[in-house]
Amino acid sequence: MRVGFVISAVFLVYWWINSEENGSDLETTPGSVVDAELHFQRGVLLSSQGRDLEAADAYLRALDKAPSYTKAHYNLANSYARQLNYPKAISHYKHVLSLDENHVSARHNLAAMYVRQLNYVQAIDEHNNVLEIDHKGIKFTLKESQVSVKQIIEIQEQETVRIFCFQQLRVSAA
Repeated sequence: MRVGFVISAVFLVYWWINSEENGSDLETTPGSVVDAELHFQRGVLLSSQGRDLEAADAYLRALDKAPSYTKAHYNLANSYARQLNYPKAISHYKHVLSLDENHVSARHNLAAMYVRQLNYVQAIDEHNNVLEIDHKGIKFTLKESQVSVKQIIEIQEQETVRIFCFQQLRVSAA
């Protein structure tokens, strides 16, 4: 019976993707959990095909139906991160954490976004939060985390030296 449901759901999502590409759309009721799940599953399918712009749209539609849908915020943040839209990714990772402060993957990915934005202090804080939350079942070991923090500090120091050298060149040129 469960297999039949899965097959039906897959067929419905497949039909939905094809019907939207042809200009039609499913009728949905605002706030419907079922509709939110359908949009979410459509986003997952599109994301697996590398269609992140369309996946983000599907996740946004899911969030229109269920604004507190943690998985939709998380996947939307991942989609934005793959699109290199770090501010939006950070916003949705933070929203995930407002809904579930112990969401380890969201904290870890938020730290990665801070690194991408050269915000090393916040990146280190988030890495430390990850270690506090999940010190036993953590997906990376403490040693790897310490290496990661050391790398972040080294990058920050290199950036500081580059900025200082650039400022010195500007002063010399003036």
